[in-house]
Formats: sequence, structure tokens, C-alpha cells
Amino acid sequence: MLELPQPGSYCCPRCHTYFRVSTRTGEITDYASLNPHVLNITLPVSAELVTHLEGMIAALLKIRQFPDHFIRELLAASRSICDIVVQKSQAIDTLTVIAVANQGEAVLGFKPSNNAFTGGHKGGDPRLRSVANRVDRIELFPLASRGELLKVIKRAQ
Repeated sequence: MLELPQPGSYCCPRCHTYFRVSTRTGEITDYASLNPHVLNITLPVSAELVTHLEGMIAALLKIRQFPDHFIRELLAASRSICDIVVQKSQAIDTLTVIAVANQGEAVLGFKPSNNAFTGGHKGGDPRLRSVANRVDRIELFPLASRGELLKVIKRAQ
């Protein structure tokens, strides 16, 4: 049983089913048919661990039967993002990555413990432009708690 504070979109912490609670009626719309595969990992920032992260993301995408060219493009984008984080990190920094592979779409979220993506650059690190050329959408969100979240979306054509 889940207690929800207000209407909105939620993810069940147990089964990872996404659902929406209507503001007017309290009706629940279940998005279980999407059946996403989710990878959620927090790791110390190091070039070696980032290499292993790529393998996990690739395996997740292969399970969902994305084409090889799609996987290569998304991994190249992920590698560029991780290179920025590794370059701008100190020994104590961490990186949380959430990868969601769904029918026809993959979403990657990167949350470093520092502000690696903005780091004094208005509009974000200039290297993110090359990432944007490999994916369908890229969004950078400042987080209220501290830090930032970079969200990358790629859709299979």
C-alpha cells in the first residue's frame, strides 16, 4: 500500500510501475504496459568504473533489443558526459546514473555530486553540444537539494 501526498506521477518503489493519480477524480492510470527496464547505480567517479558502467548500459539496451547503431550512439553520448564528470571531479565525488530502457526509447540521467555540467559556464559545459547531436533531447536541471541532473533521451526510429 502506498500513501501519496498529492495527485501527480509516481513510480512504485517495489515493482517500478509508473502511474499517474488524477487531480480531479483521484483515478489512477497505470503505465505498467510500458514495462521498463531500469538501472540505478551510484559509483565513485573514476575512469575505470565509467568503462564498466558503459557495459551495464549496453547490456540493458541489448536486453530491450535496441539496434547496435542506437546502442553505439547512446554509449558515445554517455562516454562524453562521463568524461566531463571525471575531468571535473575530485577524489570524493560520486556519480548517480539512472538508465531506463523502454519500448522504443532510452533515457539516461546523470547526477554528479558536484556541478560538473555547469561549472561556471552559462548554459552548461560547451562539450554538451556534441552530446546533443547524438541524442533526440538533452535537458539540464538544477536540483533544489544541491547539484544538477542531466537527462538524455534517445528514441529508436
